[in-house]
This record gives sequence, structure tokens and C-alpha cells, in this order.
Amino acid sequence: MAESVLCLAARGIIRDATTNSVSIFNLMEEVVAQGLPVFIPEMAVLGLWRKEGDETRIECEFIARIGETILHQIPTAISFEPNSSMYRAIVNIVGTVVNSPGSLTFEFRIGGRVSGSYTVRVLPPPSATTVQG
Repeated sequence: MAESVLCLAARGIIRDATTNSVSIFNLMEEVVAQGLPVFIPEMAVLGLWRKEGDETRIECEFIARIGETILHQIPTAISFEPNSSMYRAIVNIVGTVVNSPGSLTFEFRIGGRVSGSYTVRVLPPPSATTVQG
């Protein structure tokens, strides 16, 4: 099995091919909708796991949802390299439409159970105010 160490969402996550280091741009904490539905043009989710046994490949599923409505569902796998006890997955998501405010949750599931997750609040549009004068 694998132990989840980290899960987060950002506007962009890049892995440098030369150094194998990861850069995270604009951590997503909440989305303030200017109107609904709200369109999120791009975002990425990073998952990091530590190896706990002899397995080298673990089937996994990535799910992005708002409340109980699934927006993206992608089968993936955690594949540990030889002589490595850590694995990271970067899921790039392009073009997400969120129809309502609530909890935008990103999950990695192993065997149907959540292994790592991250939640971003989607706030409703600010209400219009009238200025009297």
C-alpha cells in the first residue's frame, strides 16, 4: 500500500525535466465566482505518496467533484520507480465548469477509499449593493 503525504490544487504545477523538481503556482484556496456558472480555464492537482510495502504499482482513480456532482473522473496508477520510496502524480485539468457554490474536492482513491484529498471552497457571487445618496 501507499501512504498519502500531500495533496493540493493550484492554477499550475510544473515538473522540471532536468532537475525533477516541482514548482507550484497560485495555490487554490477558494474561488470567488463573479457569476454562475464559473469557468476555471486550468488547474492542476499534485498527489504525493510514500511506499509502505513491496508493491511497485497501485491502481488509483482521480475524481474532481463539486458536492456530489462528479466533474472529472480519471483512472491512474501509482508506480514506484526502483530504489524510490516516493511517487508523485500531477493531474492537469483544462476547462472546468462549476455550476454552483460549494466544496470543490479533488480526491485520489485506492480501492474505492480516499487516499489523498484537497478541497477548495467555491463562493457564491457577491450580492449587488445599492448606494443611496
